[in-house]
Order: sequence, then structure tokens, then C-alpha cells
Amino acid sequence: PLYEGMKVEGDKIRISFSGAETGLIPNSNVLNGFEIAGDDNKFVSATAVIDGSTVLVSNAKIKAPIHVRYAFKNGSAASLFNKAGLPASSFSSEE
Repeated sequence: PLYEGMKVEGDKIRISFSGAETGLIPNSNVLNGFEIAGDDNKFVSATAVIDGSTVLVSNAKIKAPIHVRYAFKNGSAASLFNKAGLPASSFSSEE
């Protein structure tokens, strides 16, 4: 899956991907590697939930998120895959 875009939905960000039309799956019980930031541009770890072919990302401390990124730090391991078993690429919505 490749990052396609994001949409702010209240205090969450919904991430869409190309290559995920049949859905997304985690490689474990918890999706990791997701971070969000508010208008201060300080990224914090985020909770991520798969919703069909999209992912909803949030953190209770960020009430108005504006950016999201995934597997952006050195040494990050993929935790999000499409149903064909291919890992999602790292990305940042800032770029």
C-alpha cells in the first residue's frame, strides 16, 4: 500500500492508500509506527485502527491534528500490510 492522502475527521486523521482496495491487515495485534502532530508540528505516537482500506489515527493529547506519518523513524518495522501481504511504505503527510 502507498500513501494516497489524509483527511482530518475531528480529532482523528483518516489515511487512504492505493494498493489497498481489498483491505488492510496488521502483522500483529497492535499497529505501530504511526505518529500525528498538531499545529505545533511536534509528532507524538498515535493509536491506529484499520477501517476497511483506510486507517484512523489519533492521540488523546492532539485535539486538532494536521499531520500524520508512518514508519518514519530509522529502524521502524512495518506493521501494516495489504491482504496480498505487501507492507505499507513509510510516509509523512508533510511532504
